[in-house]
Amino acid sequence: FEGARATVSELLMRLARRGFDVGLHGSYLSHRDGDDLARQRAQIEGASGRPAAGTRQHFLRFDIARTWRAQEEAGFAYDSTLGYNEGVGFRAGIAAPFAPWDAGAGRPHRLLELPLTMMDGTLFRTLGLDRAQAAERVRQHLRAVAAAGGLAVLLWHPNGASERHFPGWWDAWEAALETLAASGAWVATGQEMAQWWEKRASG
Repeated sequence: FEGARATVSELLMRLARRGFDVGLHGSYLSHRDGDDLARQRAQIEGASGRPAAGTRQHFLRFDIARTWRAQEEAGFAYDSTLGYNEGVGFRAGIAAPFAPWDAGAGRPHRLLELPLTMMDGTLFRTLGLDRAQAAERVRQHLRAVAAAGGLAVLLWHPNGASERHFPGWWDAWEAALETLAASGAWVATGQEMAQWWEKRASG
């Protein structure tokens, strides 16, 4: 990390001290298991020394009847799994955070969904865009989100910083940052967004 070897725990603690949101990337089979998610959450919290308020499931694995319930049981404040592996945009047309409805309990879940709207691999692997096309697609997406008055949730993997192995991926990320800076958009962590949304809803 930054030119020096570090343990995962050291890395997480350094990021947390700098204001990054350290959350859980739930394992492949955890999307239906609240106990498993709770154990994994405790491991991340132990390693980082900070609460892990949010989660996103591996490969965006999702079961509408069980995933949100399992995440709620594990004590998460927010999730960001609801999105597309192979597309860009608002899953089910939802452009803003929302409290998912628990049909079995007849009430909203006690966590907030921050829907994922764009992922790096979708641009290059699924859509097959080149460097310039991907950067432009990012700009178009952010303009569409702004026009809807919505929330953009972007997922860029750290390995995308390797130009040798993932050519163009970081250019697209930089296009996102430049577009957001030029528009004056509020850029926040998941936890900051969840806290702001909860305050807005109760106000």
